[in-house]
Amino acid sequence: MFKSFMKKIFAGLLILFINYSLSAQLITDTAVYSLGDSSMMIITLKKLPVEQGIYFLNVHENEQTGIKTATNFVQQNGGNFMYLEHGGERNVSFSFRDTNYIFDPNRIFTADGRRKTLDTSGAFSFNSDSIVESFADSFLNRMPDPELVVALHNNSDENFSIKSYKKGQVYALEASAIYINKKLDADDFILTTDKTVYNFMRKRKVNVVLQDNENCTDDGSLSVYFGKKGISYINIEAEHGHANQQGALLEAVSEWIKTL
Repeated sequence: MFKSFMKKIFAGLLILFINYSLSAQLITDTAVYSLGDSSMMIITLKKLPVEQGIYFLNVHENEQTGIKTATNFVQQNGGNFMYLEHGGERNVSFSFRDTNYIFDPNRIFTADGRRKTLDTSGAFSFNSDSIVESFADSFLNRMPDPELVVALHNNSDENFSIKSYKKGQVYALEASAIYINKKLDADDFILTTDKTVYNFMRKRKVNVVLQDNENCTDDGSLSVYFGKKGISYINIEAEHGHANQQGALLEAVSEWIKTL
């Protein structure tokens, strides 16, 4: 009887140890996707606990600050983070039937967006559009039933900032509301499709833009795609190298998630 009791104790401890070990692990899944004569990888990092319907991602491989920030966050807090590897550049290039194509991986989630981004290489075709659309669908399918998507992006100093959304600036018509804290770096800010996120961040004096989901330009980006579908999307922008600032913005988003 004592032996039976000890076996049960041992089995219970073993289960606890296995569960603890799994929760402590950062699991990496690599999917190789073919693009014409080329290929790219979709890397997914997961660590328990993983909140169902919440996805963190990065779609520009050269934005390494965002990738490192998200990786550290998931390592410490758990979650599901997905990013791309295709040669270290912002844009993806591939060849098909002796023709080279280039596209921005954050401009492929609508038909208009794909045409515009492929046109920049001067080599749009129905074949290239079909190939890129298939990849976009595969990427989205790796986020089943999304309720919140959090993307991390990096920008260059003075090249693009929250000031770009001010009245009279290049992206003014893309925003329905904007809050700027002059004490913060304008390069570090949040753009969201969700008014509750905007209000939360504004109360905390975080630089934040609310996208005009009804009237924004269809550029094929994830913010446009999810905005049209009524799915909460948050873009955490930070200057290249501003890991601490981007981490602080991600923590602010994490605090908002806790209110759900």
